[in-house]
Amino acid sequence: MNTKDLRMEFESLRVEFDNKIPKECCNCGSTEDTVLHHIVPLSNGGTNVITNIVRLCSVCHAKAHGNSSLVKLSLQSIAKKRERGEWAGGTPPYGYRIERGNVVINEDEAEIVRLIYKWRFTDGMTMDQIAGILNFMAIPTQRNGKKWVHNTVRKILRNEMYFGDYKTKYGHHGKCFPQILPESFRDIVTKFNEKHLCKTMLRVFSNKVITYSHNKKEPEYVEIANKRIEQALTERKAGA
Repeated sequence: MNTKDLRMEFESLRVEFDNKIPKECCNCGSTEDTVLHHIVPLSNGGTNVITNIVRLCSVCHAKAHGNSSLVKLSLQSIAKKRERGEWAGGTPPYGYRIERGNVVINEDEAEIVRLIYKWRFTDGMTMDQIAGILNFMAIPTQRNGKKWVHNTVRKILRNEMYFGDYKTKYGHHGKCFPQILPESFRDIVTKFNEKHLCKTMLRVFSNKVITYSHNKKEPEYVEIANKRIEQALTERKAGA
């Protein structure tokens, strides 16, 4: 699509963008005499997606096309979007795609996400086993051509966005995106993780008990281990 066609496309989407993008200038906060601005210009390969469009006042808009740095404006826009809990650009997690600037569910990938959670938290499979099955089934990863590995599966299992939650370094922004996993599955994940934590900590503290007691599990050390496990679970629930 050439620049002329992109500009015509933008005009057809202008009202939609105008309704979705905050009314204040993303640079100075002014609400007077604002315009929609492409972060990456259409003439330089930019596209008409909402993550490439910000609102600027006339002064900031003039600076953006003059001596002001487009990169600086872009970073400020991204920061403000994240503060509002909006998708700030980049590749969304496996199971989602960007459609007209909005995050929507990729149903084919979402079904794989549900399978991964079932295999791990219901069937008790390891992450390496899950990766092996996905490779055997020739299921493509988000980066086509790359194989499924332990860390790829782990990243999916730790992403709370599948429950609709959006967390960034700015905080927890609530349920901002479409939910792939049912809310009822959250309890299954929590209980599984607690059980797994107990087993891990018991193994760690049991090893310490053996070391401290010269290969004899003396009662006082076992009691200490149990208290530490209980304390860890309490802290985990409090932080949830």
